[in-house]
Amino acid sequence: MDALERAQRLGLRPGARHRIEHAGLMRPDQLPRFARLGVSAVVQPSFLRHFGDDYAAVMGAERVPWLYRGRAFLEHGIPSWVAPTAPSRTDPRCGPSSSWWGGPPGRAR
Repeated sequence: MDALERAQRLGLRPGARHRIEHAGLMRPDQLPRFARLGVSAVVQPSFLRHFGDDYAAVMGAERVPWLYRGRAFLEHGIPSWVAPTAPSRTDPRCGPSSSWWGGPPGRAR
């Protein structure tokens, strides 16, 4: 977000629609800044569905609520997208049909 804020301040590309890929972990204090910058969140929620226990173990119990902040993005007016994931030859569960959250930017289903 620091780099995006600096780029916006420099005005090199006015009106550019920036996004952050893999926005799967976001602290509560980052949400207002994310929204103020007009950045879109691109997430892969199917990863959480299939690998959530691993994420929870790696991130720790105190950070689990910060994973995949779909509702918080909506509440803060942060546009969100689900990144298409190509079907995996090693794990077919990780294809596009496994996503539980999607639709047009800023709208969850």
